[in-house]
Amino acid sequence: MRVAWFIDLGRSFISEDIRICAEHVMAGLRLRIGLPAQALAQQGVLNTLVSIAPGDALPVLPARPDIAVFTKPYIYGDAERDRSASRFVDAAEALKRNGTAVVFDQTDNLFADPRRAYALRMLELADAVITCSTILGVLIQENAGRESRLVPDPLEGKRGEPEFAARRRSLWARLRHAPAGAPLHLLWFGGQPATFRALMRWRSELARLARRQSLQLDVVMNPVPEIEAGVAQLAGEGIATTLHAWSPATMAERLDACDLVLLPADTTNPRSFTASSNRLIAALWAGRLPIAGPIPSYMEFADFAWVGDNPVSGIDWALAHPQGVLDRLRSGQARLAQSFSAAAVATAWGTVFQALGRR
Repeated sequence: MRVAWFIDLGRSFISEDIRICAEHVMAGLRLRIGLPAQALAQQGVLNTLVSIAPGDALPVLPARPDIAVFTKPYIYGDAERDRSASRFVDAAEALKRNGTAVVFDQTDNLFADPRRAYALRMLELADAVITCSTILGVLIQENAGRESRLVPDPLEGKRGEPEFAARRRSLWARLRHAPAGAPLHLLWFGGQPATFRALMRWRSELARLARRQSLQLDVVMNPVPEIEAGVAQLAGEGIATTLHAWSPATMAERLDACDLVLLPADTTNPRSFTASSNRLIAALWAGRLPIAGPIPSYMEFADFAWVGDNPVSGIDWALAHPQGVLDRLRSGQARLAQSFSAAAVATAWGTVFQALGRR
């Protein structure tokens, strides 16, 4: 089976080197294309990446693909975004006319931003629709009347040993209303400024906690002025905050070094509300408890994480229940190993592809 994955990298090329996506800084390219394609290749699928620059025609493919997979345009400037969306639609229409089955993988709430028209057209064209969260499947049904198949994001990296060093002296210090000696090591990571803004919504709660518990916060994200300014604000609140540029090695190091992972979410933002569980899964797989905001995809893991609006309540619960933290982590990892491995996710993709091949 030949599968062409259409990506949005601002230049035209055709490549069979899946590492372009599997090692990309953007989680959507790694988790929705690179890692599944690598696992599918082990099952005999021939994968091709296709990127079309604005204004360029669909390049001549080495062979007609059986399946063409399209996702969202990543460019957000109005003119560039519209050109990006237009060339995806043109390619999907041309391939479908030539007998290629079209799959649309919708991973964002595109109905709530200027890419709505693109999403609706792709949902109309697609022979099969895939999505990464249950709530998105509901929205796809409501907005386009299409059924979709849930295919989760796959696990990344090695399985970490569940750990949580209960800061008993820190707890005692809080009872005495005195700053704790050893800092509690927190981690936040993300790929978009919008996810960092959600962290800043927790700033006042974290600042109050820092007055009775020494905090060390690692922020892992490629530095841009908004992020650098936010890190400075957090440091100004008495939270020892360090910004690290994203890389696979940095993520592994920071996850290994932290006590807890902060995953706030803006439940008032229609795009953030429908986010996938990939960051929560990454924390669990690394053996670190996520303190996560109450969006639907995180609520599905409420038995394995701490999910709620107030991060201090979650942190206090963890400090008071160290064995409970370890129990949740072990149970969560067992579930992930069963359903979220690269092989399991590739099988889910392959089931969709095989059904289209039997049409």
